[in-house]
Amino acid sequence: MAENTVATIEETNGTAAAAESREVQTTHEPDRFATPPVDIYEDEHGLMVVADLPGASQDTIEVGVENDLLTIKASPVRGAEAEWQVREFAPTGWFRQFTLSNKIDQTRIEANYKNGVLTVRLPLAEEVKPRQIAVKIG
Repeated sequence: MAENTVATIEETNGTAAAAESREVQTTHEPDRFATPPVDIYEDEHGLMVVADLPGASQDTIEVGVENDLLTIKASPVRGAEAEWQVREFAPTGWFRQFTLSNKIDQTRIEANYKNGVLTVRLPLAEEVKPRQIAVKIG
């Protein structure tokens, strides 16, 4: 599985202008999103992707697979809008993509969200699971 969330502006050398330009990077999506931190680990059944999405709700989380591309997209639940005296930040959504290999059974992918953490199970395809071969004598 490879990371596929790509910035749209080009990387340049280490100038001050380049440092400023890296701060305004966007993803493939037209809106601005933050890249959620994820942990990816493997067990005997496949891969697990664990993403931190604090403040999201089940209604605002989208997990999808298309053309071997796993996309995680979510928006925080916003409270009632008010007339702000001072507003230093606005909540932003999350967006991350990963390219999947043919070792993943894309028809059996499952996602679960609990306490601000999204867990996506990517099961191995049956033909790539390790198995013991019986040796016959005779």
